[in-house]
Amino acid sequence: MKPLTCEMCGSTDVVREEDLYVCRHCGTKYTPEAARKIMIEGPVDVSGSTVKVDTSKGLENQRILARQACEEDDWIGAAKYYETIRLKSPNDWESAFKSAYCKAASCLKEELDSDVTILCNRLHTVMDIVKTSETTAQQIGIVQQLYEDCENFAEKLDSINIDREDLCANLYGSIGDAIIAVFGEDTAFKTISIEAWKKCVRHMRHAMLLNSEYRHQSSNNYDSYIAKLQHYEPSCLKPGMSIGVESFLLNAGIIGIVLLLVYFGFC
Repeated sequence: MKPLTCEMCGSTDVVREEDLYVCRHCGTKYTPEAARKIMIEGPVDVSGSTVKVDTSKGLENQRILARQACEEDDWIGAAKYYETIRLKSPNDWESAFKSAYCKAASCLKEELDSDVTILCNRLHTVMDIVKTSETTAQQIGIVQQLYEDCENFAEKLDSINIDREDLCANLYGSIGDAIIAVFGEDTAFKTISIEAWKKCVRHMRHAMLLNSEYRHQSSNNYDSYIAKLQHYEPSCLKPGMSIGVESFLLNAGIIGIVLLLVYFGFC
């Protein structure tokens, strides 16, 4: 007799509560009769002397629950489902990406930097999985979807953390780099990378204007992305005004406004 496995999510963490069996992972409840039937009749594949339990239905149910959690903005719950799928199916590109994406999207402020870093570092692995496990015809659509997910995340981050332009820049730069590194300079993939790098440069420039320490740390990285853009798209020009000058003018303008407000008695 096999262990009691939840048909909805594939978890074996099922406990008895009064007259029902309850999955502690997804909350599905079973009567004793239903639980007994699952333990006796659950799907198995007998091949030679090895007995293999078919968990594909459980994985698909977990995927459905994970996607539903994303639609409901339940990022922590979605991350939990995707991580379970990833443990059982390491070469699944969706769970490899979404387990990190959803954890970062929960935007826990004290963990935000590390979560975004994990997501950025995961992108190369995700692209490798897509390339090796999906058909050529499917790959471009999946990569476009992954880029749009990162774009949506950056917009979400912008709306609640307006001073974290650096994280947005890191995310756009990382996905652009991962695409080129894995798929090469194929025109369709390259177009997505160029778009990501343009947004990386824009966010990086804004962050450098507002934060002198970040400007000092990231100036070489900024120049390298400008060089990449000019290599793949020669018409892309580096902004004429230096960031140092632009930052000075911005700060001078702010100081001037404050002085005027003080002068007229508003401060």
